[in-house]
Amino acid sequence: MKRSSTISVIRFSFLCYLTIFSILVCAQDRPKWTDHSTRDQVFPPDQYYIGFNSSEFRKGDDIPSVTHYVESLARNELSEVLYQSINSASQIRGDYPKSSFTRTTMEGCGMETQSFLDEKDGVAFGIASVPIRSMKTYFYKKLSDEMDEIESKIAIADRISNKGAAYARFMELLNELDRINSDRLLMRNLGVTNDVALMTNKWEGYKNYVEDRAEELRNVKEITLEEAAFFMIEKLVSEQDLENLIIRLQPVTFKSTEIATEFSLRFNQLLSYDLLKKGVKVRTGNATDATKVLAGTYWPRVDKVQVSMDLVEDFGDGMDLTIASGAVYVPMAALDAENLHYEVETSNRAMQKNTLLMNRITNGGMDAQVSTQKGTEALVFKEGEKLELFIEVNRPSYVRLMNVWSDDQQLLLLDNYYIDEENINKKIPLPLEWVTACPCGTEYIQLFARSEPFEYLEVETEDGFDFITEPLEETVNKSRGYNMVKKPGSYIAESTIVVTTLESKEE
Repeated sequence: MKRSSTISVIRFSFLCYLTIFSILVCAQDRPKWTDHSTRDQVFPPDQYYIGFNSSEFRKGDDIPSVTHYVESLARNELSEVLYQSINSASQIRGDYPKSSFTRTTMEGCGMETQSFLDEKDGVAFGIASVPIRSMKTYFYKKLSDEMDEIESKIAIADRISNKGAAYARFMELLNELDRINSDRLLMRNLGVTNDVALMTNKWEGYKNYVEDRAEELRNVKEITLEEAAFFMIEKLVSEQDLENLIIRLQPVTFKSTEIATEFSLRFNQLLSYDLLKKGVKVRTGNATDATKVLAGTYWPRVDKVQVSMDLVEDFGDGMDLTIASGAVYVPMAALDAENLHYEVETSNRAMQKNTLLMNRITNGGMDAQVSTQKGTEALVFKEGEKLELFIEVNRPSYVRLMNVWSDDQQLLLLDNYYIDEENINKKIPLPLEWVTACPCGTEYIQLFARSEPFEYLEVETEDGFDFITEPLEETVNKSRGYNMVKKPGSYIAESTIVVTTLESKEE
């Protein structure tokens, strides 16, 4: 009896030992990093960047797939931690790109991943870690290699004889220098100060040199018109990725006017060609699918023409934002080589047409618009080219449409033409066949629309056309009416477009 009792005690003690041993083994098998309270003991924050994540799984799930999945979650979390940590530092000016923290880059920095599957609770844990010391070493070497490479590339670019190709290469180098700058800022944030100051000085020297060379090539006196257009597009590309964009391209206009010339058309043609090579969809006229507009002006200087252009994001309702801009100097010799007309008449007679642009009615209680098949801005037509005109109003009204030629003759196209309720807010084609003809030069097409019929104008009919015989100022005053908008219930609006007609040249 005594022996049996002793055996029972021994058996009970052995079972207790097994239970305690199992608990200890399980506790030892579960890594400390799976617990938030002990994770910092394994990965001290001053020595590691870590990404931690967990995921539930079920019995029967493929274990390698579960492990792969939870480790991927941890790597993604590490990438986000690195991105947030680097860019939260006050000394970083601008974001260090998230795309820089790829798996390859993190592995180069010494990234390690671990996983643990708690089969009892059905939870998989994953952790990815990067030693800060290893990360410093990796990016310091990367920055050193990039600086050596950029020096070599600058030397190669300097040996390119073709001005357009050299300019394109220097613009590419500017983009590369911007990417290198991101690594330089990262190094500073990581606390790597040894030699980084020297690299900063080298980087700034390279950037200044590349910018000066690009500017020198863009403004060289011997460039052709083709090269000038190429330089303009390259400058825009350096500020904004243009590939796959839909851009409405408008010819550059003379000074602060809305007048385009032969030079405008030719330069526009070359710009369009270069844009297409960049993968841009180019539109002209009243393109409705283009949300970006490229337009600009040119100003003749002593021996060159300065062309300035802006790429604008058009949000509608009069809201827009310039997202890129460029300037280039075209030698007069380049225009003379192609016999391109670029000057615009600025005599007192031409300036008299400003009567149409002065004291315009802009808040007369309605909207009106005259347009062509090419739109409303920077309009250029060649002699003999068909001109399609459209009018649009937002209220029932009487309209008067006139064409002021470059020789000051006033052609009355429509008078007291009534647009009823059914045709408002519609683009109505002018019920006339119209072909542009000389006298060539700058002419104005003016639309007046109002609630009351217009006053009589004195006209003379010649070859089936009605020419106004009254002075332009009197025509405008009669069309706008004297204090008409003060009448109860009355409304009025006007719209002007400027058209340049070029004389046809035999090929």
